Amino acid sequence: MLLIPVMLCLGYHCSGNVVSQLPDYSISDSSQKFDSVLTSDISIIASDIDLPYGPIPLICASPPSSTLIRNVKEFGAIGDSVTNDRKAIQAAIDEVGGTDGTVYVPSGRYLIQLTEVNNNGVGLQLKNNMTLWMAPDAELIMKPTKLGHYSILLALNIEKTAVIGGILSGDKETHLGTDGEWGMGIDIRNSKEITVQGTFLSQFWGDGIYIGKKLSDEPSRHITICNIQSKGNRRQGLSATHVDGLIIKDSLFANTSGTPPQAGIDFEPNEGQYVHNATIENCKIQNNEGDGIQLWLNQFPTPASIKNCTIRNNQIEGNSDAAIRVHGIADLAASQISFSNNTYKNNGKDDIEITN
Repeated sequence: MLLIPVMLCLGYHCSGNVVSQLPDYSISDSSQKFDSVLTSDISIIASDIDLPYGPIPLICASPPSSTLIRNVKEFGAIGDSVTNDRKAIQAAIDEVGGTDGTVYVPSGRYLIQLTEVNNNGVGLQLKNNMTLWMAPDAELIMKPTKLGHYSILLALNIEKTAVIGGILSGDKETHLGTDGEWGMGIDIRNSKEITVQGTFLSQFWGDGIYIGKKLSDEPSRHITICNIQSKGNRRQGLSATHVDGLIIKDSLFANTSGTPPQAGIDFEPNEGQYVHNATIENCKIQNNEGDGIQLWLNQFPTPASIKNCTIRNNQIEGNSDAAIRVHGIADLAASQISFSNNTYKNNGKDDIEITN
């Protein structure tokens, strides 16, 4: 497969080194194109495989090595916001998984009715070695549920998989129950080399994106989140609890509200878990009801840790609490936690607030 260098923007909204002046996006209007949070002057690699929608604009995802492409319409997906398209899209994922091929979701509004497994709601389960590529106005709409635990996209114990583009819409305003805070847009557990690029996530009962563990004590590893928007979720824009190697860049985390901590980004390992080797850069984190960024370490019998984390070149503004809160980390230097070239504006508390 020939790889060709191309220059951004490819029809998307672009800005300078940090995301700025992003438009409000109405997730109910599928005719309005989602403006991806892409930075300018970036040389990227695009695959020239003969896609019906043109080359994939890759910024942080690796190009598929296979020319296999499956359109979810071939499997019976309708995209009319009424028909439950979960089985059709899952069938496409199941066929492409393991091939390094691409599942393509064209424009449309695809209703996803969760399947309940042990009081957990599962939407679509991603597979190894594949790319899920969604058109900018392809929207996966979650049918409201009473379940407090769910995910519309689940990456569980997989590797080398990418999610590119599209809109994921949750049930924060239409949720049928009152319990729990763990309804996730994209849920990444015990997985490696996972990339999420250019996706809009909004209105989830818990977090836009969650990164941690489930099946074993192994952390997720080498996770990249870039050029996304996570807005209006109930608990967090993004949570990381057990991960080694995490890059979050060129993204927007905004308007989190509903249940604490209500942060834009929260690194908060559970007992015996850790967040190591993580970078947050060139992001805009604004108007969250809690902190902009939270590094929160509780004291457990089996210690948790946050180490080697870099937070740089971000715009953090309009958050109700601190721009950055560090809790329970006695020695930032020993933990190799650094902050540089961030800008802070109109946050409710200190720029960097350190508590024990």
